[in-house]
Amino acid sequence: MKPVRLGYTKRNKLQAAQKRTNIYADAALKVVFNGKKTVTMFEMTKLISGHVK
Repeated sequence: MKPVRLGYTKRNKLQAAQKRTNIYADAALKVVFNGKKTVTMFEMTKLISGHVK
């Protein structure tokens, strides 16, 4: 899951330039991130794991 997750964020330029552990939500990720605009990589892993079985 990690390579897919990081590939998506890099491909769509969603990783913050200054603080690389922050991820910006696009329209698709905003649903997964419970409406948050920005999450850390650690939060992202926790939020995504709730959607994957």
